Amino acid sequence: MEAFFSRISWMNIFVSSSYIGRRFKISDRCTNFNTELRAGTTTFLAMAYILAVNASIISDSGATSWSSILH
Repeated sequence: MEAFFSRISWMNIFVSSSYIGRRFKISDRCTNFNTELRAGTTTFLAMAYILAVNASIISDSGATSWSSILH
């Protein structure tokens, strides 16, 4: 398990010192790559769920949605 955490620490240090890390100021904002990766994945999955549910609600209500227009 220690090897796993050392790899994550190494990855966080590597990304923080890379061009992307400097561009997004990862170290300056007191965060790390692992946290940002989890936050981005969570946001993406939440938005994908919202889009699917909203389309279902709109089509069930009888309103026009893109899914009914395209079919």
